[in-house]
Amino acid sequence: MSSRKRARKSGPAPVVGPGPNDPYDIAYLKRHKADDADETIPGQEFFDGLPATVAARFRAVVIAVAQAPSHKFVGGGKWEAMSGGMSGIYEARVDGTPNRTHYRLFCVLDTKALDGKGNPRGPLLVILDGAAKPFRTEMPDKVYGAVRDLRDEYLKRAQRSLAYTDASSRSGRVTASLSGVLIGFSTTS
Repeated sequence: MSSRKRARKSGPAPVVGPGPNDPYDIAYLKRHKADDADETIPGQEFFDGLPATVAARFRAVVIAVAQAPSHKFVGGGKWEAMSGGMSGIYEARVDGTPNRTHYRLFCVLDTKALDGKGNPRGPLLVILDGAAKPFRTEMPDKVYGAVRDLRDEYLKRAQRSLAYTDASSRSGRVTASLSGVLIGFSTTS
């Protein structure tokens, strides 16, 4: 029997996790009850306080990164991998009003998350939190420290604590957790 016939009989290799070119689902970090009794969603709270134009620009960047997929995304300074102590965190960047304020959205890319049954969940772009700073200034170290803490909190559990949103509001208000994709950032109409 030829090797070609054997290959057909054995079928395709089983899929054991997300592939490197799969598009990413988008979700928010939902603080775990063990770490925050209120189970807050820092990224959502940040989005709720943004001007509409800034929120729309962030939405466009995040969707583009999730579709690319992220390792292939060329964003002209709108999406950057952070370094040093912020390694593993990505920063979406948007400027807006007032006075050319610099807005930053801190995210992680997660290909190791498990669903509620312990199966690979698929690649996720997870929004941790955001911050703003005046034009031509540096972000305070305490902001970076808080974001690192959120990253570590998120990654310490294989079954991640996530929140997804509803497209009905400007910022995509959270309506349910641990199901579906972040509809507020959906690329379909």
